[in-house]
Amino acid sequence: MLEQRVATAKKPRHFSVNPRGNRLLVGNLDAASVISFTVEDHGLHLTPLAVTNGIPLPFFVGFC
Repeated sequence: MLEQRVATAKKPRHFSVNPRGNRLLVGNLDAASVISFTVEDHGLHLTPLAVTNGIPLPFFVGFC
C-alpha cells in the first residue's frame, strides 16, 4: 500500500539513510542537487529539509 509519494528531482541517482534511520539523502543526477529529508513513522513519512544545488553529478551520497 502506497503511504506517500515524494518528489525529488529529475533522475534521482542514489540515496542513503543515516545509521539512526531518521535522515535520508537523495542525489539527483540531472538536477545537480542533493535533497535531505527527515524520516518518520518507521520510514512511512518523509519531510523535505533542504536542497543543496550546484553539486555536479552526485553519483553517490552518504553519511560519515
